[in-house]
Amino acid sequence: MKTTLISPTDLDLSKFELSDLQEDVFEDLELKPILETMSDKDKFLNNTILKTWFTPLKTNEELLYRQAAVKDAVTHPQEIHDLYQVVIDTIKTVRSEFWSLDSGSASYKLHSFSRQIDIYLNYIAKLKEFSNTDWQSKNFQEFFTRLTQIFPPDALNTMHALIDNIVTNSTYSYPVKLNKNFGSDISDLDFNKKAGRFSGMMGSVMTRFDKKEANFMIPERDDDSSNALGHYNNVADLSLATKVVNTKYELEKFFNELQFQVGFLLGSVRLKNSLPNINISYPTVNSKTAITGLKNVVLLISEDSPSMVVGNDLEGPNMSLVIISGTNQGGKTTTLRSIGQAQLMMDAGMYVFADNYQAPLYDQICTHFKREEDSRLTSGKLDNELSRMSNIVKNIKSKSLVLMNESFSSTNEHEGSQINAQVVSGLVNSGTTVISVTHQFEFSKMLSLNDDIEPIFLRPERDQNGHRSFKLLKGTPLKTSFGIDIYDRVFGTNTK
Repeated sequence: MKTTLISPTDLDLSKFELSDLQEDVFEDLELKPILETMSDKDKFLNNTILKTWFTPLKTNEELLYRQAAVKDAVTHPQEIHDLYQVVIDTIKTVRSEFWSLDSGSASYKLHSFSRQIDIYLNYIAKLKEFSNTDWQSKNFQEFFTRLTQIFPPDALNTMHALIDNIVTNSTYSYPVKLNKNFGSDISDLDFNKKAGRFSGMMGSVMTRFDKKEANFMIPERDDDSSNALGHYNNVADLSLATKVVNTKYELEKFFNELQFQVGFLLGSVRLKNSLPNINISYPTVNSKTAITGLKNVVLLISEDSPSMVVGNDLEGPNMSLVIISGTNQGGKTTTLRSIGQAQLMMDAGMYVFADNYQAPLYDQICTHFKREEDSRLTSGKLDNELSRMSNIVKNIKSKSLVLMNESFSSTNEHEGSQINAQVVSGLVNSGTTVISVTHQFEFSKMLSLNDDIEPIFLRPERDQNGHRSFKLLKGTPLKTSFGIDIYDRVFGTNTK
């Protein structure tokens, strides 16, 4: 049985490790506070959320499917919390019955795995209780419909009876047909890989459970026959144990998938609940970008008054290149991070903290932010910047978003502008979307004169008194960053 809550196809549940590029994204976009809010610092949920963030959805259909589950989860926060707790309790309880497949007799293995199956069946009954919730998405509706159809009460009782027969009967008297070589031919608890395994299991159980056993007597003191029968009995046990193992592993896989998928939904619920009064919206796929009221998630989480966080707008028919320049401490980098955070969340099928968010889906997000020189650098700052950009170029995917913050500012204005312009032009001409925050007036001027590229220029709003609203407005770059405003504010002067 497939889980299919957040994806109609199977998901890779293997442990996830961030690549070097992804580690840069995680650091540059300041994702740690968001991750900790969603996971509550749980290691499994950390891995689940990171993997989902960095495995972007490919199509609009996939996005709508995932969003439907997230919407339902956000609408039913307590049910999602309780559902996840049932899954966790199941896995913890089963682990207490764990044994190694390579040790112990076939009878012991049969007994141990049968007990685990019984535990799974008990918790499946608890899962079914959530079918009474008024789920609105077909994701949850179809999941609980399948669960109810595969595990109706009568079938669960029959399955429990069969498992109990295996566990409690000390001689392991169960329906078994020995072939001429004294191997066993047992269909109870077996799966048909091509059909629904759980439904196949139940059909097998209900039709075969009442078979009668064949009995025979061994003469007294016939030690050879007794020893031989003990051997053949273990062979039969091993064959049945294999069938039980298959069942156990299928149930285990089902609950592991459920833990991953409900875990991601629980993280989405926690983030929304941490900011109950902040508007969210569900992004729509569009080749033209239209963003209204986008807010930085980290600021929202960290501020005592998140409602005071300023949202920004971004719109344009051709968003291949956006250059943000201008006033110091005007919110340029904060806005750049908010775009990266929102796009990552959109690509994962989540909501975003914006009034409206329309954008393309991207196969990859990369960041190239200014680094402070420290002891970890093996070369100078410019060498490090070039090396990191080279790594991006080597590994970039066809449809990517690159966010650049003060790139190539470790050298002089002219040289940095020349490098920056060549790199950005190459990325844009290859089909990559670039959003760049820069103080390099020469760089901005060079790109404005490039006939092959049509940049959108933004700069922070600043009134005549030097006050900043932290809103970005369309406007060509200025030669000054108004650093004198900061000087006056710090020293209480008025040098304007």
